[in-house]
Amino acid sequence: MEQNRPSPIAGLWYPEDPQQLIKEINQYLDLVKQEPIQGHILALMVPHAGYRYSGKTAAHAYHTLIGKPLQTIFLLSPFHDYHTAKLLSTTYQAYQTPLGEVAIDHEKMQLINQGLLQKGSLTIQQISRDKEHSLEIQLPFLQTILKQPFKIVPIMVRTRNPKTCQILAEIIAGIFNIENHLIIASTDLSHFYPESTANKLDQVIMNAVKEMQPQSIFNAEEKGIGFACGAGALSTAIWAAKKIGAEQSKILYYTTSAETTHDTQSVVGYGAAAIYKSL
Repeated sequence: MEQNRPSPIAGLWYPEDPQQLIKEINQYLDLVKQEPIQGHILALMVPHAGYRYSGKTAAHAYHTLIGKPLQTIFLLSPFHDYHTAKLLSTTYQAYQTPLGEVAIDHEKMQLINQGLLQKGSLTIQQISRDKEHSLEIQLPFLQTILKQPFKIVPIMVRTRNPKTCQILAEIIAGIFNIENHLIIASTDLSHFYPESTANKLDQVIMNAVKEMQPQSIFNAEEKGIGFACGAGALSTAIWAAKKIGAEQSKILYYTTSAETTHDTQSVVGYGAAAIYKSL
C-alpha cells in the first residue's frame, strides 16, 4: 500500500503543473474584495467543482484564512460513488497533490472513531484508491494559503441522517481547538436546472447557512426546494461550529456555472460562507 493517496484529478479538475496551479489559485484570490471577518472563523462552506467553474467562489472562502496559524483542518465532504458505509475516510498517510503531500491526523481520526463507538456502533470506514474529488480539490488552496505545515482529518459524509451528523458534530467539537483548528464543508448546490430556478433553490440552502439552521438543509432536500450534494458535510460543520461557540454566519459569494460557461439553461450552483465566533 502506498503511503500517499495519488491524485486522480490533477490535470483534469485543476492544473497538474505546480507553478501553473499556484498562479491560477493566486489569480482567483486576487479577485476577492471583501472586508476581513472580525472573529474566530470556525467553519467554511466551499464548493468543489473544477477550478474553472468554482475557483473564484472557493477563493472567497479561502481568502479569509490568509495569515491564520492553522494546524488541523477537519475536512468534510460528500462521497459521490456508491458505498454502504455512512462515513468514509482514507487508508493512506497523506494526500498527494502537485504542491506536495498533506498529512492526515490519524490521532484525531482515532479519537473520532472512539467517540462514534461510544455513542453507538457507527465507525468511519477506511478506503483506498477512491476517486472522490470533492475532498481533494480543497487541498491546493490550503497549501497555497497556509504557510506552515498542517494536517487534515478527512471525512466523507454519505449519510443524510440528522442524528448521525449531530453525533459526528459533537465529537468534532469536543476535540476542536479554537486557536488553530478549522472545519471545512465541501459542497456544491443545485445541479442542472435553468439558472433562474437554480437561484431560487440555492437561496433556500444559503439562507439555512446564513441562519445556521442545519436541519433546514435536510428539510429543503426532502421538500425539493433546495439541494446540496454535501448536505451531510455542511450540516455537520454547522452543528459542530455552533457547539464550539459560533454566533454568526456570513455569505461570502454565490454564483452558478453560467458565470463561466454562459449556459443559463443547465447550471450548477456554488456558494461560499464563513461561520465564526465574535472576538
